Amino acid sequence: MNEIFKAPPLSTIDKEDQIGAYIQTIIQKALEHHASDIHMEPRLHDYRIRYRIDGLLFDVTTIAIDLSKRIVTRLKIMGQLDIAEKRLPQDGRIIFNGFHQMTIRINTCPSMHGEKLVLRLNNSSASLSLNKLGLLQPQYDLFYSKLIHPHGLILVTGPTGSGKTITLYSALSALNTSEHNIITIEDPIEIELSGTTQIQINDHIGISFSSILRSVLRQDPDIIMVGEIRDQETAALATHAANTGHLVMATLHANYAYDVFSRLESLGLAMDRLIFSISLIIAQRLVRKLCSHCKCTTRLSKHHPLSKFIEAKQFIYEANGCDYCYQGYSGQTAIFELLPMTDELANLMLKQATKQTILEYLTQHQWISLQIACTQKIMTGETSYQEYLRILGGIPTHVN
Repeated sequence: MNEIFKAPPLSTIDKEDQIGAYIQTIIQKALEHHASDIHMEPRLHDYRIRYRIDGLLFDVTTIAIDLSKRIVTRLKIMGQLDIAEKRLPQDGRIIFNGFHQMTIRINTCPSMHGEKLVLRLNNSSASLSLNKLGLLQPQYDLFYSKLIHPHGLILVTGPTGSGKTITLYSALSALNTSEHNIITIEDPIEIELSGTTQIQINDHIGISFSSILRSVLRQDPDIIMVGEIRDQETAALATHAANTGHLVMATLHANYAYDVFSRLESLGLAMDRLIFSISLIIAQRLVRKLCSHCKCTTRLSKHHPLSKFIEAKQFIYEANGCDYCYQGYSGQTAIFELLPMTDELANLMLKQATKQTILEYLTQHQWISLQIACTQKIMTGETSYQEYLRILGGIPTHVN
């Protein structure tokens, strides 16, 4: 990315309103380039600003150390943080008034050369639609069939920045009618969803996921969204709620869908309790989309890992690069694997089957893994094999 804007000389920024205007420019330019985060990083001789665009960081500009200190102080004031505290991390929120009002999360962290700031730009303008998540048609049909069940536990897993929040909010948006009492428990509240009751966690005053979930169950909910299952008590309450007539959706840290069972067992939940609570497990990742203006085709050699899957076409698309994109990519899409709890899978889990046995069962039943989902998007020209390697690594073994 070319430098988006240059920092003006320090002598030209000598008033607080000029500092504010410069911060406004930094944020507004980030929004124009569809950035999800702004990184402001102190170095020995300067202060670097980078934008995260489509999952990758791009250099934007550097500013002088003296100017950076004034910008950091102003941002901390805007986020209602303690400007005197530079030894400990702090979290806050900034209300930004640009083309439209939005909330920006700000986090400070001490480093060798000063405080690093990361501004997370709220994704409230994102389209919350199941149709636009990137699900393949069989996956969409399965997801929707589980959403319209009146009870059960739907778990969404994946690394930080894999799009789990948008998946959950899209599901809630599809269910958000006047007939449903929807309550969310979040840390933090990412997107304001009208028609629902959203609760912010605050551990400092004792409002934890587990404590508030116990109270929420007395609020006559139909649908509950738990931002993250972090401990045994929250996991136990979520499974109990799913077993007592509530639809519960939550995130959990695990790499793949079949890893969720071992993760929950490590939190102290019994397998027989899990299989009767869980209705669907979703794992996901975000991959960059090839730019429609400049993507180019390349013929496959017989030794290419994908050649055996697309013999009829003999080519795939690759990134090129133009004025409309970044490194040949523009935007992101998600890839998914959905694991429904079936009677056969439940029996395997109760018999403590190995992961290999479970994967063999899933393969026999035409399960769409993350690898298969990504390969299918490579075949349709939506993403590239380079993105497959960046996100998943390794070589695909089979495609439906």
